[in-house]
Amino acid sequence: MNRAAKITTAVSALAVAGLAVPAFSTIGTVVSSVIPAPSSTPPVSTAETSVPQGGQFAGNCGQNSRIEVSSSDGAAPLSGRLIGPDLVDMGASDTASGTPISAGGRIVSYTVAEGDTLVGIGERFCIDYMTVSLYNNVPAYDRIAAGDRLTLHPDPAIEWESSRAT
Repeated sequence: MNRAAKITTAVSALAVAGLAVPAFSTIGTVVSSVIPAPSSTPPVSTAETSVPQGGQFAGNCGQNSRIEVSSSDGAAPLSGRLIGPDLVDMGASDTASGTPISAGGRIVSYTVAEGDTLVGIGERFCIDYMTVSLYNNVPAYDRIAAGDRLTLHPDPAIEWESSRAT
């Protein structure tokens, strides 16, 4: 075999190997997402209470709700409404230890405590934190502060304010 043929064969082999590595990596990712690893954490029992203890709520939401901002006729004014199941308080945690505010038997808003995050609040109440951020005019990169009041279950009869008060 001449030198040019050897180089061509080597380059071809490297190209095939280069394509095979990502394929095997993808197969491993798919398999690991389909077959979950065994958990060493015992399941949380809800026999005595409907609120998991110690803020261990992550992953316990059957379905997350979200806030939708729209208008009934496609024109202004816009209003918000909750899409999905009623909000459930899954218990306080290090990132969601504030106070929920209820009206008419429903959680409607939340007073932020020190150390709270939008993600933690979303997990605590089984609601998409990005829609909470949007509805409450909190940019994703912005921080919420202790004492802030976030609407979690908007009243569709109230017009949505599209800018954050400063």
